[in-house]
Amino acid sequence: MGIRGRLVLLIVGVMTASLVFGLMNLYRVWQLNHERLTDSLRKRAEFGAIAFDQWVNSQKEPLAMLAEVANAPDGSLRLEGSNLQAVLDAHPQWQSIEIVSGSGSSLVTRSKGELPPESVLDSILKNAKEKKTTIVASDRTVNASEPIFTVGAPTPSGGAIVVQIDGQAVKELFDEVELAEESVVAVMSQDGQILYRRSSKDVTVTSEVLGTALIEALGNDRNSVIETESPFDGVNRVYGIARTEISGNVVIIGTASDRFYDPLWQQVYGQLRINAFILLAAIGVALLVSYSILRSLRSLKTATYMFAVGNREARAPQTDAGELGELGKAFNWMAGQINEREEQLRELDRLKSEFVSNVSHELKTPLTTIKTLVHVLDNGKLDDRERKKHLDIIAAECDRQIALVSNVLDLSQIESGKLKFEISDADVTRLLTELVAEQKTAAGLKGISFDVKLGDKMPTVKSNLDALRRVFRELTDNAIKYTPDGGTINVSAFESGNDVVVAIEDNGCGIHSDDLAFVFDKFFRARPNESAGDDVNSAGGAGLGLFVSKTIIEEFGGSIVASPSDSGGTIMTVRLPRERLESNG
Repeated sequence: MGIRGRLVLLIVGVMTASLVFGLMNLYRVWQLNHERLTDSLRKRAEFGAIAFDQWVNSQKEPLAMLAEVANAPDGSLRLEGSNLQAVLDAHPQWQSIEIVSGSGSSLVTRSKGELPPESVLDSILKNAKEKKTTIVASDRTVNASEPIFTVGAPTPSGGAIVVQIDGQAVKELFDEVELAEESVVAVMSQDGQILYRRSSKDVTVTSEVLGTALIEALGNDRNSVIETESPFDGVNRVYGIARTEISGNVVIIGTASDRFYDPLWQQVYGQLRINAFILLAAIGVALLVSYSILRSLRSLKTATYMFAVGNREARAPQTDAGELGELGKAFNWMAGQINEREEQLRELDRLKSEFVSNVSHELKTPLTTIKTLVHVLDNGKLDDRERKKHLDIIAAECDRQIALVSNVLDLSQIESGKLKFEISDADVTRLLTELVAEQKTAAGLKGISFDVKLGDKMPTVKSNLDALRRVFRELTDNAIKYTPDGGTINVSAFESGNDVVVAIEDNGCGIHSDDLAFVFDKFFRARPNESAGDDVNSAGGAGLGLFVSKTIIEEFGGSIVASPSDSGGTIMTVRLPRERLESNG
């Protein structure tokens, strides 16, 4: 999977987790609100039941007093019509008052309007006899929208005093109950008959429809909260139900279930919309970011491919900042290093080729000279002086071959890391004295003289005597080679701090200023200063002597540098420590 796919997958995963946690949090909030709403419904139903009980009690007390005096002990009627009329006038909401005998016949009646239907009277009388308590019933035959309440109180003789009360009284009782859309407040009898009902939407309620399901859901509990479909209008509601203590009626306050669930779903849909928007925006940003990243990577890939197939000038664009910009810079730096290394390798290959050619020349020329002189000596026509001269030349050429072969062998050991020396005390003064004596013969052929200045009581150095002899012979050979006929070579040695310094100076043509920094490089052959315009091939040798010399001196913890002299020649300065903490070998 590519960067773009991984970014999109990451964003989708993060947004999914965020959505899940968001929905879980919404559900917890909804649960909390649901508990608060249901608790509110339960408490409101309890308060309604208490209020209805108080209202029933306010009607029961005068009826109970009337029931006590309604019949004499001998069963004769003690209340006359005038008395009942006075009681009816004292209660403005009472519509009628009637005393009914145990057989159901009306004994005394006073009314402001119509009397209760016979069926209501029969029900009141029956329940009063059975339950010996005040009975509340409702009648909608007169006004279907507002019931008339009928309250019956049993008399000692087995009859009942029945009062009709305007439903407005109960309506006023529940007027303070606020009803939201699809909400309802109702009072039901114990058998499920609606005594009073008010809803936000008017619905005609008939006596044939009972709320027994709601009563059964309450069971023997005093109060409860249930969710069910209304048997009266078919609306699904959450009901708070509470039973009254005095009359045993049930007060119901219901709120449409949508009020519970709609806020949750609205929040869920809102959360989904927000997450969808954020997801789309995040994917868009991810695509833009991935495009920017991939564009830079494609540019880097193209540059890498072009560089790999041979276009050494291919480079990554430097327009990006941050990590991608750093990556491009790193690639360009790497490409530059590779190009530089390849240039060095090509130069090294060229120098190796020249080295092979020079070594072949360096081997062939002395061998030719030796072979020629051997033939001359073989003729036997030379005097002793000439014979000695030719033998000296043969010896010198042999020394050149031995030095060349030694340098080649040393180069092999240096590159393999096997160049090691036995360390011992070396007397520099003695070594230089012997070396100058050996080199006077070769120098004398060109009329070159040595000016030797050695300090008194020079300390020894920790090194290898044979290796040092090879180094100083290489330096004096070069001095003789580049010093003109009749010139002078200065050899000096002195102490400088903890070092012994050896300087070999010639007054020859010197080394070209551009080549001074490279004279100790492998296969490098410096140009004489007087031939600055000539090619490097004008310099002789194989380009190994100074490289091997520098490696040997550094093995002993010293250093060697080349610098121009005041006379126009070159000074080779060697510094060797007087003491070494550890030795090789």
